[in-house]
Amino acid sequence: MWLIDDSLEMPSTPDSSTKNGSSSRQGLSHIERKREQSRASTRRWRANEKLTLDGLRRQILGLETELKSKLAIAAPDKDRRMESLIAKKRFYMAQNIQLLEAIKLREMNLGRVSNLMERNIQASLFDDAFLLYMTRQTQDKLTSLNLRQGPEHVFNGIHCIALTSGQTMCYDLWKEYVGMDHCVMGDLAWVTYQDKSKFLSLDSRVVDHQLIRTVNANMLVITIKVWDSDTKQIVQRYLVLHRDRNHIQNLVTATVLNASLAPAPHAFFSESIKTSETSFVGSARGMISLKTGSPEEANAVVQAMLFAQCRFETYAKSGFLALPSTATAEQ
Repeated sequence: MWLIDDSLEMPSTPDSSTKNGSSSRQGLSHIERKREQSRASTRRWRANEKLTLDGLRRQILGLETELKSKLAIAAPDKDRRMESLIAKKRFYMAQNIQLLEAIKLREMNLGRVSNLMERNIQASLFDDAFLLYMTRQTQDKLTSLNLRQGPEHVFNGIHCIALTSGQTMCYDLWKEYVGMDHCVMGDLAWVTYQDKSKFLSLDSRVVDHQLIRTVNANMLVITIKVWDSDTKQIVQRYLVLHRDRNHIQNLVTATVLNASLAPAPHAFFSESIKTSETSFVGSARGMISLKTGSPEEANAVVQAMLFAQCRFETYAKSGFLALPSTATAEQ
């Protein structure tokens, strides 16, 4: 039997706890090295960024210094040019103010002169003796006009003859209307002369219309603005209209005056003559002076008259040109 002596020591062997502690210390040192490397890399990057920013700041300061030096050199010249421009601007502004005042003064003077001239013109248009004289002048020129022997053309049933003799172009348009009364057609034409919308619809060259005066039941004064193909602009014309009306004939004399009340190149008759109880012949005869107008303008006038007669016939048949109640009662 063997006796065991507790005093005897057994050889020591490394246990598991000692091994785990050593492994932990090795793992921590590896992580610390990684962290230190990362911190060192960050410090190097920040140092490089700082160097780059410092270089850019120095470059900006250098450029600003260079710009200031250049501006300091160019400033006196620019200041002188700017002062010169400002002085010129003030001078021209003062001149413009003076010119505007002069223009206003001239416009006022022109307005006064125009008003005086217009008053004189308006006074003549309100002079019955003047209107009758101009009407007789037109009637004397057109009464003896007879073109029925010349070559004719027919448009929409309207016979047309136009002849040029010397410095005058004469035309004659006529058509026989069946089933229509000459007095009714004459009254329709008379009403149309006084109505702006109806009058403008008959002639595309006319851009404005105004009834100035009703002298009596058989005389009117109107003003129109019409396109002139010669001058390529809108001109003002006055029309003195005189009517002779009976049971056989309805005759309207149109005396055309320019803005100064001198006779315009164009003057014409509009006539309706009863041929039977149910028919009449409607005609338009006129003269166009070539002394103050061109052949092109004369042709345009004849075409406009032909167009107006065609459209008037269409409107009359459609009822667009109905007579007012007063005109119907008088008839």
